[in-house]
Parts: sequence; C-alpha cells; structure tokens
Amino acid sequence: EQSEAGPGDDGGLGLGSGRCEQCQQSFPLEQLFCCSRCHAVLYCGATCQAAAWPSHMDHCEQLANAAEAHFSI
Repeated sequence: EQSEAGPGDDGGLGLGSGRCEQCQQSFPLEQLFCCSRCHAVLYCGATCQAAAWPSHMDHCEQLANAAEAHFSI
C-alpha cells in the first residue's frame, strides 16, 4: 500500500524527482508523465500507465470529478 506524501515531503527522492505509480522506480520529474485525465499520478511510460489502469480507473474518475468540481466556477 502506498502512503500519501505530505506537503514538502518528497518521499526521500530529492527535489526534482518523482516515482512511477506502477513500477515504483524514481525518475527525474521531466521524464515522468501524469495521467492525462486526473493529473494526480505519475508514470514512467505508456507500459506502466496501461498496466496500472485497471487499478487506477475508479480512483481516476473520482479525482477527475473532484478537480472539475473544484475548478468550475
């Protein structure tokens, strides 16, 4: 189970780094891609994003709907 990082907590990765949601490897942020729908999770590539989709699908919809409700004025 993955824990959520708090503000200012980079999970020990160092500034400018992130971790792929699927494979859990760390990469420089400029090498990671966010989910195009919810923009809340990072992936190192299309293979990891596709592998994660079945488990991310429901959470993605909730996050996307929450963001849409928050930003629609």
